[in-house]
Amino acid sequence: MDDGGFSSFFREVYPQMVGQLRLLTGDLASAEDVAQEAFVRAASRWRQLVRYDQPEAWVRKTAFRLAIDLLRRAARHQGLLARLGARQQEAVELPPEDRAVIAALQALPLPLREVLVLHHCIDLPVEAVGQPGEGLGGQR
Repeated sequence: MDDGGFSSFFREVYPQMVGQLRLLTGDLASAEDVAQEAFVRAASRWRQLVRYDQPEAWVRKTAFRLAIDLLRRAARHQGLLARLGARQQEAVELPPEDRAVIAALQALPLPLREVLVLHHCIDLPVEAVGQPGEGLGGQR
């Protein structure tokens, strides 16, 4: 089956995307879920995306938007549980260095967290991160 290079694109970009999303979401399972959904959406548009200068930027933009939606829903959910007096789930144990980075990022407001991940972890230039849609868009 000829997929126009999507399989190799997926194999190359997926691990990086999960790592970036883990920093944004603070959770590996959520990062994997969001990355998978973004790649499913990319697969259905691959004939168009393959013509972009940086198709991974489109996938990243989609994944970050999905992650932000997920985080907002989770925050609303946690707020409701707290009002109802329910106990929060225990977090999965991580290595100390991962815990420290993720905890520091989680303490920041979501827009600042997104900027830090885009600039310091993905190495997008400040100009690209500062322009709405520019750093994540990837269209020609």
